[in-house]
Amino acid sequence: MRIRNRMLARQIAVLLITQALCFIAAFFVFLLTASPLVGERRLIQNIGSIAARYFPAAAAAGLVIGAAGVLVLSMAALRRVYAPLGRLKTAALHIRNGNLGYELPAAGQGDFAELSAAFEDMRVHLKNSTQAAERAERERRAMMANITHDLRTPITSILGYSEGILDGVAQSPEQVLRYAGIIRGKAQGLRKLAEDLALLGLLEDEPPLELERLDAAAWFRARAEEAALELDAAVEWEITDEALWCAADREKLARVVGNLLSNAVKYGRRDGVPPVIRFEARRDGEEALLTVADNGPGLPLGETRRAFERFYRADRSRGVVAGSGLGLSIARQIAELHKGKVWLANLRGGEGLSANVSLPLLERRPPCES
Repeated sequence: MRIRNRMLARQIAVLLITQALCFIAAFFVFLLTASPLVGERRLIQNIGSIAARYFPAAAAAGLVIGAAGVLVLSMAALRRVYAPLGRLKTAALHIRNGNLGYELPAAGQGDFAELSAAFEDMRVHLKNSTQAAERAERERRAMMANITHDLRTPITSILGYSEGILDGVAQSPEQVLRYAGIIRGKAQGLRKLAEDLALLGLLEDEPPLELERLDAAAWFRARAEEAALELDAAVEWEITDEALWCAADREKLARVVGNLLSNAVKYGRRDGVPPVIRFEARRDGEEALLTVADNGPGLPLGETRRAFERFYRADRSRGVVAGSGLGLSIARQIAELHKGKVWLANLRGGEGLSANVSLPLLERRPPCES
């Protein structure tokens, strides 16, 4: 409506100006034509009667010339209007038919240029939204397939061993205890899967964090000391003496480090030798960098990013191990909620994999408490 009103006002203005110019031009043509015939003095003395006599013809000529001028100008204006509208219509038909990759070329000037730009922005946004929805649907289907697989396998084992106990296959107390232990282990795995899925769904809603000032270096040193006491692994650490103050949710950050540590233990080099786990913490610019490294075989090129996909397991390169395949995905989402990052990197020489977490630093010293 705004564009139509402006176009109408411009056409009316062009019509009035053209008519006025045509009248003036016709009158001057008349004067130039009549002055040699009647003489300049006589023309000036009888200008009124001459004008009254010849003005209708001049006016008619002016109208004809003006109408022709308006017609030409209107046709040019219509071409300027219909050409961009035609391109806009073509782009709309492509979108209606599902071709969101069709780009609308720049069309017209002023309002039409703004309209074309807005239409192109809408197309790009719609394309991105559609691609995101399709990607989410593919991820949902893959997740459902993985959940079905991860549920079917332990449930089948639980049913088989429980039937073995009930049918008397496990006759000795030792066999019964072994079967019961397997059942318990499978059930614990199912509980862990359920907990991970619940946490993943909670993190997708971006819950508020219970942030507190945390010296990440001192906190990470305590985690390394706990790991040295609890794990059947060689644990080393190199922690900076500098305080690395961050705003962090202590409980969720512990979940991140726990998931990274669990991966390091599972994938560390075995062959009869306990895995070697190394903790490192240092300042990296304006961030605190926390690293958990193992001495396993690492990951093939290109798979360090895929490792954060849900249910990803590096079966081929690092062996088939237990786990939900959700740990790294959960770690990444928690790190992003902290405005940080998490990533994997193969160590030089292929002797291990490092899992790294970066968190934004606050000032070097905490404020004095009142």
